[in-house]
Amino acid sequence: MLSVRFSQGITMSVDALAKISDRYQTAVFFHLEAAALFRLLAMPGYAVLHEYQAIDESDTARRLKAFTIGHCQAVKPDMPPEESNLIEPLTGGKRGGFDVMEAVKEAWIAYEKWESDTLALYSKIALDLLDSGDVAAYEFVSCIVKDVSSELAGVRDTITALDGIGWDLPTIAQEQKELAELYEGKIKKLHKEYKNYHHHNSRGGNAE
Repeated sequence: MLSVRFSQGITMSVDALAKISDRYQTAVFFHLEAAALFRLLAMPGYAVLHEYQAIDESDTARRLKAFTIGHCQAVKPDMPPEESNLIEPLTGGKRGGFDVMEAVKEAWIAYEKWESDTLALYSKIALDLLDSGDVAAYEFVSCIVKDVSSELAGVRDTITALDGIGWDLPTIAQEQKELAELYEGKIKKLHKEYKNYHHHNSRGGNAE
């Protein structure tokens, strides 16, 4: 029977990377819930934005698993996703009878908080990995931190812009078609990249 022993450092890395993996599982649920909420609010541009984020983060979770297995020769099972319900507290699950502007605003505030909390968690994990001497894991997580930081900056810029127009619903509604087209294009690009990735690996290539 083959017995594999892991150093304390590798065990720490597996545990740290598992925390990020667990967060990604909840992130996918969060974005799908946000997408459903914005469709309920007749904001298709914001909906497709969150659908894009769900797909993108699911792919990053896949790459994180592949890295963990390749680097650590181990992986921990994901914990069940945390509750990410946005629809019920903001709308009661109804199509009408609630303040649409307030629901849009609160959804964006929830998005900002989610990304802010995520950035703080990932940044701490990256530093812990560096302190442990696992430079490869630190560099991998640092790329994730950079992506989250960029996403958070975009969310904050959007909130600032929406504050500037007083969260005016007609103005917001006018932007939805263009936003939907933008993120539909991004989704198509992700699908194309995944198709190429799958084709490469089915022919004996290496996983990313």
